[in-house]
Amino acid sequence: MSVSYILNMSWSISFLWQFLKPFLYQETVAKYQFLNSPDELLKDIDANQLTKEFKGTSEFVLNWDTMIQDEEQRKNQQST
Repeated sequence: MSVSYILNMSWSISFLWQFLKPFLYQETVAKYQFLNSPDELLKDIDANQLTKEFKGTSEFVLNWDTMIQDEEQRKNQQST
């Protein structure tokens, strides 16, 4: 079963989740883990899979500008 981790959730989303939980299947509720700190991620995920931003050791850097430019280039190539 896959799990989604939600880190540092705002109080409004927390309130909404508490309201919705009783109406959801227990299997659905179990797929979401709400965490208060990156340290809690390390209980389930290896440090080498997390970036330093989340107290991991991975050197990966997500560069949105490069990703957007690459996607635009692909779209332009497909349209010609």
